[in-house]
Amino acid sequence: MFKGVADIVIGEPEDLLPVGVWNIGPQDEVALDRYEGFPHLYRKETINGMMTYVMNRHGLRPPSGDYFNTILIGYEDFGLDTSALYAALDESELYAA
Repeated sequence: MFKGVADIVIGEPEDLLPVGVWNIGPQDEVALDRYEGFPHLYRKETINGMMTYVMNRHGLRPPSGDYFNTILIGYEDFGLDTSALYAALDESELYAA
């Protein structure tokens, strides 16, 4: 989902979210916490044994074009299916309309 920025929401058990996974160290996590606005904008959750950031705010809002393109490049770099990304964009645009 997009709430102006990317977020992860719990869906149906059969839903799959394509993700890229990194191994990070303690210093990386501290830097990511700062970058992601933890704990105010995002909180940390463990999903399938992996730490991720989940947004604290509600309501859908489309991302900026530059932000979306940055995520799109990441999807392409990891060889991920972009259909879920475009579906999230479409949903946020419908919600905002």
